[in-house]
Order: sequence, then C-alpha cells, then structure tokens
Amino acid sequence: MLLIMVLVFSIAAVLLTMLIVSGQQLKVSPKPMIVINRTDYQIDYYELSTGEPTLVFRGMYDGSPVPITVSLFAFTPGKIYVVGYYYGSNGVVTVNLTGSLVMHIANKWLGRYGDLLWPSLIAFVTYTVGNKSWTVITAIPYDPSWITSRRPIYISITTHLDKVKPAILRPIMHAGSNVTNSGSGIEPTVITGGGGQSYFGYLYVGSCLGNSEVNNVANQIPTDAALAYWVPVQCDELEGPIPIMFIGWSQDAIQNSISYISIGDFAGTAQKGSGLYGVVNATDLLSPQLYSVYLVGPTITFNNNYNMYVYYGSFVGGYVNNEGNVYDIYVKYGSSTSSTLSGTVLTYTVPGQGFVYLGLYGNISYVSYEEYQLGQPMYEWANGTLPLSISPSEISGNDLFIYPGLDTGNGPITGMFTAILYSYYDYGQLPISLLDGYSYPTNKQCSNAPSAAQADSNQITYTLTSITNTYSPNPIGWAYLAGSLVAGIFLVGAPAWLSITAGSALTIIGMFIPTNLFNSNQFAFQASVTIAYTGPFYVTFLGTQQVSNGQGSQTLYPMGIIINETNYYLGVYSCQG
Repeated sequence: MLLIMVLVFSIAAVLLTMLIVSGQQLKVSPKPMIVINRTDYQIDYYELSTGEPTLVFRGMYDGSPVPITVSLFAFTPGKIYVVGYYYGSNGVVTVNLTGSLVMHIANKWLGRYGDLLWPSLIAFVTYTVGNKSWTVITAIPYDPSWITSRRPIYISITTHLDKVKPAILRPIMHAGSNVTNSGSGIEPTVITGGGGQSYFGYLYVGSCLGNSEVNNVANQIPTDAALAYWVPVQCDELEGPIPIMFIGWSQDAIQNSISYISIGDFAGTAQKGSGLYGVVNATDLLSPQLYSVYLVGPTITFNNNYNMYVYYGSFVGGYVNNEGNVYDIYVKYGSSTSSTLSGTVLTYTVPGQGFVYLGLYGNISYVSYEEYQLGQPMYEWANGTLPLSISPSEISGNDLFIYPGLDTGNGPITGMFTAILYSYYDYGQLPISLLDGYSYPTNKQCSNAPSAAQADSNQITYTLTSITNTYSPNPIGWAYLAGSLVAGIFLVGAPAWLSITAGSALTIIGMFIPTNLFNSNQFAFQASVTIAYTGPFYVTFLGTQQVSNGQGSQTLYPMGIIINETNYYLGVYSCQG
C-alpha cells in the first residue's frame, strides 16, 4: 500500500512539474478523469485549464525510462492513416493533436456518428537495443470533439516495455537490388482488384491505407541511430458481419437427429465505455517461438449506454435496413435453403450443414505492419484485423441492433473453420479451446462443461453469453477461435499466407473477449439455445474459458457450439475449458 501511494505521488509530482514548465495549469488536483490500465501500459486522461489536446508517451523498462520511437496511426470509419513517427531520447514523446490530418479524421467521425462512438489512436511504442526491439501496441480512445474544439485534454501513456517479448531484428536478404523474400511466404496475401469481390460473407471494399509511409520519417527519427519503427504495408477493407456467437450443425445431425434448433431469450447491454477489440499477431518468421498475440483496443468505444435487440436486416452500402424485430430463431431441415420472417419469428430451413450467427455489421481491416530499422524492412510482421466502424443505422436512441445470419458454406463462420481446419490438418495445431458437452443417448460430457437444462423429454437448453470488460480483457480461448474469421478469406488461392503464423495463433479478427466479469464497463449479450432431438447427437463448445479475480471465479458459457450426430467435433474428446 505504501509503495502504491509513493508511486501515485511521484506521478502527480512529475505531472505538475511538466505543467508548470509548459505554462499550463490544472483545473483541479491531478486526478485523471479516465484511467485505462493494462498489463503493458496505462493511459491517464486529464483536463487542463489551458492548452490543446496532447499525447505524452513514456517508455519504461524495469522501472527506468528508456529511449523510444512512437509509430502513431489513426483511422476514419474506413481508412487507416499514418499520423507520424516520433523519437524520444529521454523516454518521452509529446504529440500535439491539432494537425490538419488528425482534425480531418476527427471531423469524419463526428460527421458520421456525432457523439455516439469514440475511435482510437493506435500507437506502436518501441525500444531498441542493438538487434533487439520491444514493442507495446496501444489503443488510445478519444472523443473527436476534443480535437475539433481544441479542448485542453492531456493524455499520458506509460508503456512497460519489459512486459512484452523482444523481437530479433534482421534485415530481409537482398540479391542485387531485388528483395528476395517473395518466395519465402512471409509477406501477407494481397487481395487484388478494385473492390466488389465477396469472400466468405465479406465484401472487399478496397485498400484501407489512407496514406503511405510519411515522407519525413528521416526528419523525426535519427537516421544514424538503429531505431526500429513500424510501417503499414497493406490494409484491406472488408465490409460484413462481426459475429458475437454462433450455433453450428452437421448434415447428418440436422437430417437424422435434430428436429429443430431454437435460439431466443435475447438480452444484452453495451455500457458506456465498452467497445470492440482487435488482436494483432506479431511474428518473427525466423524465430516463430517469439510470436506474441496482442489485444488491441478498444478500437471503437460506445459513448452511451445501449440495450441490444435482435433485428432482421438487409445490408446495402455499409448501411443496414431494419426489417423487423426478432424474438426467436428456428433452424429446421428442408429440401432447400430458405429464410422466413413471420411476425417476430425467423425460420431457416437448411438441407445440410451450416451455422446461424448473431453479431454486428460494419467495416473491418486486415492490416499488416512491418518493422523497419535504418530504412530497411526486417523479418518482423504484425498482422491482424481491427474493427474500423459499425453501421450508423445499428444505433437508434438507446438501442443497439444485433443481426442474425445464416452460413451454409460461404459465410464468415465457414471461413473461420476453413482456417482452423487448415491449421489442424496441415500443422497439427488447434489454436482454439474445445469443451465437449451433452451427448445422447449416453451423456459423456466433460465435468467442467456447462450443464444443459432438460427443457422437455427430448429437448435440452443452453445459455450462451458474451461478455467483454473494457480495458482489461485477455486474449484467451475465444480470441484464437475468432481470429480465424477473416483468415479463411486469405486461404482462397493463397495458403502461403498461413506461413506467417504457422506454429502460433492465427491472425486475429477483432472480437469480444470474455474476461473479468466484475468490471463496470461491459459489452454483454446473451441467448438461450434449445436443441430438440429425435436421435443421437454430440455438443461441442468452442472458445470457453474460466475467468477469475479477487471477487471469485465463474465459468463463462461459450460463444459457439457445434452439434454432430456420431461424435464430438473433430472426433476427439476434449475438456480444454
């Protein structure tokens, strides 16, 4: 307790000293109005009486300041921009947020969403020693109106670089004047074409690079120092669903064993301060054991409290047309695929295997950053997927709309499992958590599996819940599962893409990560799933984990289930919850 008090007063003293030197005064004592505390960084927001919106980065290693570079990026609802590259020899970098580019981006957000959502700045804070670098990837939520009104908001970002794994810096080998890495598989797959193609339920919009590497890197980072920084070399914008949960079934199960599957009792809340997350996989191709999975977010933060409702919708040009409230969803066997909305009941008929999923709709980016040193690309990549925006029509008053979707072989959940199975069968890696549940006629479920309620003589019911706690989530089981959602897109004609992450987690899509249940800022969605059966079946849960903190622990119900007729998923018995 004494140590905590000393640290608090030390930080306050440093802050006051800086403000006095700069001529700025606090309105009140230095108590932050917002605090975001992560294992590898902390962000403190202060409001001053004078000044302009400002970022101050601090690099710490084992409690001492170290020289840092900051690679700073911002995004509009559809583009990612390089804001600048900065160097702090004393471990401190200050960035004023009133430049024309940041002002343009803030106006884009205000024009589309008003005060409904906050975007984030993404910063790679890097410490370099010889041929090693340590990078903390931070997401810094901000109110765009702070920028446009030049409100005196002081944002302090303290990074703990000793909390992340180091990267080994080795330049890509050259032959003459040509880079020879084209056949090595380390470059991420590029989607070609000007947009309009569809991949597993996602519409390829085009490149989401708002600008290229800024030309004045040399002016901001000393060229005679071997300092590492990060450059976005590819960004593909995709429009489509951001699933929260799903239910899948095999062809034999829906034809022979399951009379219907129903999904209902929907409930959910997006509290002010909660948001959407992305995950980036940083990979060293020459030392795959050095890979690291970083949770990046929130990339989008809700600025109000919202109640969630399920609606049937059609999607046109990034907007959703709400066509009716849905209280119950039924899946039944039929000779052809169809969907019918009757009142508040949505019925899907399917002739074979498939998935029903529920989620948001918006724009996401598959983005690849490459680490540079002395102007040369290294073997270090940070590949991932970040939610850029959701459709403005998903919010009405205090309501946030969630949409169902059917995937019978060409949708986002199929894409996810395409990548998962590719990794499993080709590399023997299963980067997800499996937990086997109820089976009939003999129940062989894992002891730690969620219990099914016997709704009727031939019916069981589960409750699926998704909970994200703002500012303290962990990339546990579900992140690895969700990470394959977009990965499947890049398997189409380009399996070499997986060599980026072979032996590690797949590149991750932004998703809702279950974690500490007791945080006050939550994005939570719940539904009950009833399975009516006439024959044998097996239930497998995917992405389950147990979370705990000082107030206790609780097993979360998983976000995805698969129902098979003859065995558990992949034919293996697994209790990895």
